[in-house]
Amino acid sequence: MGPGEIINSTFSLYQQYSNWRQFNKDTAALLRLLYLESMRNINLISTLNFESKNIRTDDDDFKKISLFLETDILNLVFLDGKKSTKLFSVMNDISQIKLEDEEGDDQKNNETTLNALVYLYVKIWILKKLVSFDSKGKALKPIRYRARLQNITSIYHIVADCLRNLDEITPLLTKEQIQYQKQK
Repeated sequence: MGPGEIINSTFSLYQQYSNWRQFNKDTAALLRLLYLESMRNINLISTLNFESKNIRTDDDDFKKISLFLETDILNLVFLDGKKSTKLFSVMNDISQIKLEDEEGDDQKNNETTLNALVYLYVKIWILKKLVSFDSKGKALKPIRYRARLQNITSIYHIVADCLRNLDEITPLLTKEQIQYQKQK
C-alpha cells in the first residue's frame, strides 16, 4: 500500500466515523438509509442475467457490477453499538437462509443476524478487491462471481424484507408494498 492509498483509506475511515456521529442520534435515519442502500444494491444486481447457463460464472459483467455495490451505510450499522439491537432483533430470519456453494465447500447457515450482516459486508468487500486485482496469473482459485452475487442478493432481499416491517421504513414504501408486507 502506497502513501496515497494510506491517506485515502484514513480519510475514508474518518468520513465514515463523521457520518456515524451525525446519524448516531437518529436510528430511524440509519434504518432508512440501510433500506435505501439495500434496495439500490438489489436493483443493481437484478440487471444481471443469472438464468442463462451459457454465461461464464466469471463473466466481465458480473465483475463490473460488483465494483458498484455500496456498503457505506452497512458500515455505519457496525459502528452503531447498542442501537443496533433494534435492527438485529427484527432480522432473525436472515440467519436461516441457504446460500449457493461459491467455492466447492459446504455453506453453513449464518448463526445470527450480525453474522449474516458481517457475511454480506465481507463478501461485497472481497468481490470488489478481487475485481480490482484482475490477475492474469494462475495461483488464484477460480472465482464464481455469479454464485457470490446471487448469495449477496439473497441476503439483501431478506434484509430489505425485514426492514420493510419497521415503522421507520413505512413512509418509504408504496401502497402496494405495504399491502404485500401485511399479507406476509
